[in-house]
Amino acid sequence: MSMLGIATAISLAIGVPIGFLVGSNRYARGFEAFLRYLQGVSGIAWLPLVIIWFGFTHRTTLAVVIYTLTVPIIFNYHGRRARGARAL
Repeated sequence: MSMLGIATAISLAIGVPIGFLVGSNRYARGFEAFLRYLQGVSGIAWLPLVIIWFGFTHRTTLAVVIYTLTVPIIFNYHGRRARGARAL
């Protein structure tokens, strides 16, 4: 359970600033196509590569969970620009 909490905290720390940056900065919106690509690839599809990179450790699980959580967080906060600052 603590690994899931750590992964969630890291995902929020990464995803929220990137989401706000992509949503509010017109130059960072060029990064949106790459993020859409990442959204289309599931976390399980990255598992063979992550196992090769990290081996069979807890870091492997942590990396896959962080990836799986970060991409939806980015797009949730990316959509905040359409609603404006008053919606926050």
